[in-house]
Amino acid sequence: MVVAGRMDEFKTAFGDMFVRSLKTGGEFYVVARITSVSQDHQQTLTASLNGAYNGLVTNVEFQANFNKAMTETSNRTEITVWMNQAGGIGQQASFTGPDALKILERLSQFPQSAHDHAAGYEAELASYNTIPIPVPTIEERDDRNLVLGDCANQKMGFLKALSDLELAMSENGDLLFENLGSRDDLGKMEGQYRTALNALMAHAIKVSTGRMDPPQMFVANPIPPAINFKKKAFSVSPPLMPVPNLIGSFNFGLGQDERIVGGPDLSTLRFEQTIHTVTSLPPGISSHMITDQDPPAGKMVPVGSTVRVDVTILQ
Repeated sequence: MVVAGRMDEFKTAFGDMFVRSLKTGGEFYVVARITSVSQDHQQTLTASLNGAYNGLVTNVEFQANFNKAMTETSNRTEITVWMNQAGGIGQQASFTGPDALKILERLSQFPQSAHDHAAGYEAELASYNTIPIPVPTIEERDDRNLVLGDCANQKMGFLKALSDLELAMSENGDLLFENLGSRDDLGKMEGQYRTALNALMAHAIKVSTGRMDPPQMFVANPIPPAINFKKKAFSVSPPLMPVPNLIGSFNFGLGQDERIVGGPDLSTLRFEQTIHTVTSLPPGISSHMITDQDPPAGKMVPVGSTVRVDVTILQ
């Protein structure tokens, strides 16, 4: 008999193993020994006790034979009973003694006692190497990843279509899209895309959990119609700024350097000069004055516009 113990005890005694099966139920044993100085009394008591245990004779008959044997052998007749019971609890597993009636009563109640309070009496141990663990091949893993990747791409497309349909059916749909159909047609398309999306997600779950073997590409049935409306194109104009007043005297530095020193900020405008008067000056010295400009000061022009100026070189 192998009695189940704790898992850590199994690992210590048997290595890395586990309990594959555990049998439970109950066992009931009664062993009686009869000794007497009289062989005739010993045989008579053995037969009557065996008959009482099996219900063939009454317990009264066995007790009468026992009393007779004790009298005729001067109390040199002895009956010893050993009992072992697995299953049951409390009074269900108490010692019955040699009384045949109590033993028979215990036997009649024992199946229910073992059912209510079963005892483990046999355990089967096995190594983890006996467990067949299926390992997918490289081809199977690649096919699964390919199908799931395609499902993810289709899912993003369906979600984008549903987002566009939701905006198209909003109050500002006509401002955002062109070539819109009726709201009934748009609502029907939305339902078709939601149906396809639900089928796609169910398909992907089956593939990811291994319930679809081999995995297959998802094809919506029916295929939702293509969205034929487009977003309106919006032109973004560059910001405007006023042209600064450039008329006056400005120093441009030495040589051909055309940077304005001390004048208004022209970092956002292109500056182009036209020289009308040229007067010879000593080398390295020049003085310029802007006498006219186009566009005029204060006019709003886009950032990056060209400002044309008339420049006069003074002595």
